[in-house]
Amino acid sequence: MNKFEYIENVAFDFLMSYSLYSFPLDIKKILKVHLHAKLVKYSTLDQLTREKLLSNEKTKNAVSFFKVDSNRIAYDIEVWYNDAMPIGRIRYTLAHELKHILFLETNVSDEEEAMADYFAKVLLAPKCIALYTNNIDSEKLMKYFGLSLTASNNYHEGLMNRIEIYSMDKFFDYEIEYLENFIEYQKEKNED
Repeated sequence: MNKFEYIENVAFDFLMSYSLYSFPLDIKKILKVHLHAKLVKYSTLDQLTREKLLSNEKTKNAVSFFKVDSNRIAYDIEVWYNDAMPIGRIRYTLAHELKHILFLETNVSDEEEAMADYFAKVLLAPKCIALYTNNIDSEKLMKYFGLSLTASNNYHEGLMNRIEIYSMDKFFDYEIEYLENFIEYQKEKNED
């Protein structure tokens, strides 16, 4: 299993652990309810702290703080984020920070940053759901998954590559259980 497949597995495990089958995901609620995280907007910080965070490339969008218990579980989690960004970017940034928390990453490397970006994409917009629901063009991706236009355009490119290589109806083992649960959730939702 390569590192991208591993990240996808972790994202799908997380989605299934909390029965997250409705899109766009409420990432703020996920952090608050499931991880008991405190979310802090940059606009609520004092000016000096805010300026310091915004001037640093690594913290201009967000920064996470947490402690780790003896079972290697994060607690006392705080995610400070730049609330001046567009909502799609905020959602992506918070999903990115979620990966750092789940993997207990502090002084993160460039590779960990790249994997956090990948995790955010997989979590917010699982490719199997995009394919199953036929939300594959940039505008549909943006609306259905609540992505920014930039993220939607990038994601569309990745979907097209996948379709070209594997076809529209090829799902990987780690996607199948999640997709089945998603379909069942949609049926139950439509019956209500």
